[in-house]
Amino acid sequence: MQFVEPRHLGGAPGRPADHAVGNRNARHALGTVAFGTPGELAVQGAYAGQPPARVRPWSTDGRRLNFLAAHHSSVPDVWDVRASYDADAYRPLREVERRYDPRNLFRLNHTIPPSEATK
Repeated sequence: MQFVEPRHLGGAPGRPADHAVGNRNARHALGTVAFGTPGELAVQGAYAGQPPARVRPWSTDGRRLNFLAAHHSSVPDVWDVRASYDADAYRPLREVERRYDPRNLFRLNHTIPPSEATK
């Protein structure tokens, strides 16, 4: 089972705000989802990757935390999490991580590592 979900953005969520939610200037979001047995996931994952690849020329390369899957939450895939924030918001969030979680104990979520060494 696969889903491709295009969303039109804008309105109030697109207005500047004083918080860390990134990519507020995007005009559209595209989500893809694939469900199945472990043996089917490689084929379904390949399918789910096609729509984003086709619209890449128009992409901001930004991400939204609400649309990241479990495999995006692992530390090696930190780029997807980083792309969910504007650079000016990501830096202070990383400073909070450095101060309060320097060993990256709280990493089983959409983690922001305290340093490059904890990826």
